[in-house]
Amino acid sequence: MYLKEEHEIIIIVTPLKRIQASHARSLEEMYGFCVLVVNEETSRDAEFWKTRVHDLRKKIPGDVQVIITTPEQLFCTPDGHYTRLGTLLREPAFKRRVRFIVVDEAHFIHTTGLALYGLSPFRKVYSRLDEIKALLGSCVPWLVLTASAPFNVLKTIESVALKPTYTTIRLARRM
Repeated sequence: MYLKEEHEIIIIVTPLKRIQASHARSLEEMYGFCVLVVNEETSRDAEFWKTRVHDLRKKIPGDVQVIITTPEQLFCTPDGHYTRLGTLLREPAFKRRVRFIVVDEAHFIHTTGLALYGLSPFRKVYSRLDEIKALLGSCVPWLVLTASAPFNVLKTIESVALKPTYTTIRLARRM
């Protein structure tokens, strides 16, 4: 992954804080990216977001190059308000900065985003990632990764995060 322009952003969607922390550490240490992990523990302070991520009023990008987040941070909260990141994603000046979307552990789209076995979805927003794809438009490429995709799970991933155009790469490990 590379960023052509200084102010471009990569957004990585991943389900667990431990994975977020691990990815952040790796991207900072190995590639020197300025990374921000966004989850329910992230500061809500407006000044923090203006400085680190994007000042919409002054139209000044922050220093963050990679945002690692949970899918819930891309949508409205249960009380009907957008999170800070959800608000930014709906602003044209910020949307233009998004270079890639990476969905890690994409099998969660199926396993936690859908109602299965008569149970309600555990993390319904995973089944709504297609809304973010439509919001950002076709010029933002998506990289969707999983090591656990039997046929039925792959079909869900295709319909929610990959269509209309995509390429599937499968790697087989020899024992």
